[in-house]
Amino acid sequence: MWVGLLLTIGVATLAFLAGGVADMKSYWPFGGRYPVLEKMASRVTDRLERELEKYSKEVVLTGLHELVVESYVLPTGAPKKGAFLALSNTDFLVAYGQGNLYHVAIGGRTARVHLLGSLGVAENMPSNAGVKDLLLVAPGKLLATITTHDATKDCFALGLFEYSFDTEQRSLEQTRRLFQSEPCLTMPLALEEAGGRIVRFSEDSVLLSVGNLAPTSLVGDYGRVLKIRLRDGASSVFATGLRNEQGLFFDQERGLVLETEHGPRGGDEINVLHEGKDYGWPNVTYGTNYTVFDDESVDGTCVTKCGSHTGHELPLFAFVPSIGISELIRYPFDGAEFHRWRGNLLVGSLRAGTLFRLEYAEGRIIFSEPIPFGERLRDIALLPNGSIALMTDTGKLLILTRAKANAQQ
Repeated sequence: MWVGLLLTIGVATLAFLAGGVADMKSYWPFGGRYPVLEKMASRVTDRLERELEKYSKEVVLTGLHELVVESYVLPTGAPKKGAFLALSNTDFLVAYGQGNLYHVAIGGRTARVHLLGSLGVAENMPSNAGVKDLLLVAPGKLLATITTHDATKDCFALGLFEYSFDTEQRSLEQTRRLFQSEPCLTMPLALEEAGGRIVRFSEDSVLLSVGNLAPTSLVGDYGRVLKIRLRDGASSVFATGLRNEQGLFFDQERGLVLETEHGPRGGDEINVLHEGKDYGWPNVTYGTNYTVFDDESVDGTCVTKCGSHTGHELPLFAFVPSIGISELIRYPFDGAEFHRWRGNLLVGSLRAGTLFRLEYAEGRIIFSEPIPFGERLRDIALLPNGSIALMTDTGKLLILTRAKANAQQ
C-alpha cells in the first residue's frame, strides 16, 4: 500500500513538473508534454481508486466505545441476500440466496474471495427465497437452511442440509438432507418469511426456526422453533406462536435462547424462548393491521387482536414502528474487545440500517442505543478475538473493532 502511494506521489510530481498534467499546460521552464509519465500516473491513480472503492475505514462514536469500522466490498457479482459465518478472525464462509458458497479471507485492504461450490438451491427459486443461514458443526462440516421447491407438486418448504467442505481444495459436497418442514405448501406464500436460523443447542442437537410461510395460520412445522437431533434429524417443537424469525442465539453463559422476529406493521420482537411456550402469533401482536387500524377488524394480519399480547408469552422487547429486525448476539461477559458492552444484546436491522445495542439486565431491557450504519444489516457474528462482523444486503463485510485511543481504558 505505502509503496503504491509513494509511487503515485512521485510519478504525479514528475509529470506535473514536466508539464501536461493539469489541463495539458506547461508549468516548467523546459515545458512540453510527457504522455508516458501521464499514462503511468493515471494507471496508478486508477488502481488506488479501485482499491478504495472495495475497502474503506472510518471511526464511529457511540455512547461507550469509539468504533473502527472496516468495510470490504465482496466482488462476487451475485445477489446479496444470504448468510455468512466466521471461521476465524479473518476467514468467513458467505452464501448468497441463489446458492453459491464462497470462502472469504480478509487482510490489509483486500478481501480474497474463492468459490467453493453450490449449496443446491432449486432452479428459478424466487429472489426472496434460497439460502437462509449457515452453521459450522465441526471442522469441514457445515449445515445450511434452504427454501426448497418440489417441482412435481409445485410446493415449497424449508430444508436443513449437511455439507462437507474444504477451503484449501475449494470443494463442497452435500452429504445428506437432515430435515424438511411439513407440509410442503403451495403458493401464494410469504417466502421471505421462511425463518431458517440455526444455532447449536447441545452436542447432538440444533435449534431451527421455521417461519410462517402461510402468514395467518400456523400449520405443521411452521411458526415454530424446532429442536433437531443431529444424528438422525428427529424433530420436536421447542416454542410456537412465532412469525418470521430473523434471529436466533443461544446464550450458553446464561442458558437462554434469544429470538428476533418481524412483526406485521410494527411489533418487531425480541423474545426469550422457553421450551413449550406459545408467543402469540397469529393471535396477538403489538403491531397493527397493514390496511386498517381498527382493533376489532380482521384483514389477515392479526387474526384476533392487534396491539396486545394478552394470554400469551410477552416479548422481552418490541420495536414500534418496525425496524426490519435481523440477527442478534449477546456480547460475552468476558468479551475482550468491547468490555463496556459485556452482556449487552446487539441487534441488526434492515429497514433502519442500524445496529441496536440493548442493555439487558435483571430480565429486562433498560435502554436501546441506535448505532446507524446506513446499510441494511442482514447478519452479525462474534469473532474469536471479541470483535464483531456484520454482513449487509449490498454485499459488504463490516469488521468492528475498538479505536486505539480507548485500548488502555
